[in-house]
Amino acid sequence: GYARSLNWFLRRRYVSIVIMILSFIGIGWMWSSIPAEMAPLEDRSSITIRTMGAEGVTYEYMRDYTEEITLLADSLMPDAAFITSRVSNGGGNIQITLKNLKERNYTQMEVAEKLSRAVRTKTDARSFVQQQSTFGGRRGAMPVQFVLQATNIEKLQEVLPKFMAKVYDSPVFQMADVDLKFSKPELRIEINREKANLMGVNTKDIAQTLQYGLSGQRLGYLYLNGKQYEIVGEINRQQRNSPANLKSIYMRSTKGEMIQMENLVELIEGIAPPKLYRYNRFVSATISAGLAEGKTIGDGLDEMDKIAASTLGDTFRTALAGDSKEFRESSSSLMFAFALALVLIYLILAAQFESFKDPFIIMLTVPLAICGALIF
Repeated sequence: GYARSLNWFLRRRYVSIVIMILSFIGIGWMWSSIPAEMAPLEDRSSITIRTMGAEGVTYEYMRDYTEEITLLADSLMPDAAFITSRVSNGGGNIQITLKNLKERNYTQMEVAEKLSRAVRTKTDARSFVQQQSTFGGRRGAMPVQFVLQATNIEKLQEVLPKFMAKVYDSPVFQMADVDLKFSKPELRIEINREKANLMGVNTKDIAQTLQYGLSGQRLGYLYLNGKQYEIVGEINRQQRNSPANLKSIYMRSTKGEMIQMENLVELIEGIAPPKLYRYNRFVSATISAGLAEGKTIGDGLDEMDKIAASTLGDTFRTALAGDSKEFRESSSSLMFAFALALVLIYLILAAQFESFKDPFIIMLTVPLAICGALIF
């Protein structure tokens, strides 16, 4: 049977060309359609839930919310080995350690998916369920880390809400967050310089008056009955609770007259980020996202690229961080290593057979092997 098949194939050698063409087409189609992942998640019996509140939230508020999430996790996983929680100002951390893999009939990934669906119903603050990657990356960081870069903060402030709205609506992601948040109240004081000059007040005097009245700066020490006391300059709290109270502050001009601040300044309320971030010298915002069930890092990065193409202008740049950066770098390195290996094998075979044609014929089986590997 083998001899007859071989003779039939040798009489119709053009079939080999058809097979090779179909193999190349199959490799191209399967390579682009198969999901790409840096490495499958490993069941390490450990899940982290990170809680985060709004800017200015109190410790007591986050303590109660984190306790609520802890009780929720305990109700969903009553047989967990132990659950510990830690709370700080503005956020918290819950560490869930499962029983040994041999002692349970469910996986860490199934528990994480169940917790992700449950915490989305708790809207008093935000919770993020995280699993440690198999290798590389920061502990408990979300797999997709997409960095937006702009020349100034105003451009990021304009585009971030649109970008995040599309990320939240995408079925590829189940949760997302951004480190650059415009959530801190800010009061800007604009000085009317012309009026200040006419009244004999300079900008330095205005700045010093506000500093002495609001900063709680130490001015010196008082020694009384053998004890040392700090002298702190500060306006009474009842007289500085409202931004409008700033206008009622009086200061002395160069002529010795008392001038009310309301005649010299204008107050403009706004918001600003609590912290600025930079990446490659550009102002940046890093978007972290968790993947929906059945999605891979490759799917998440492709979705981020689509959102960036439809949302960002030519003045923006993008980059990757964390596991996403390692995934892209390892993918490009893999293709380079594979091409280098083919060249090296070809040169070894050419030296062995003392021919440049025979190694090429032998290596024509590589596409068939790749096609078979992708199929099976």
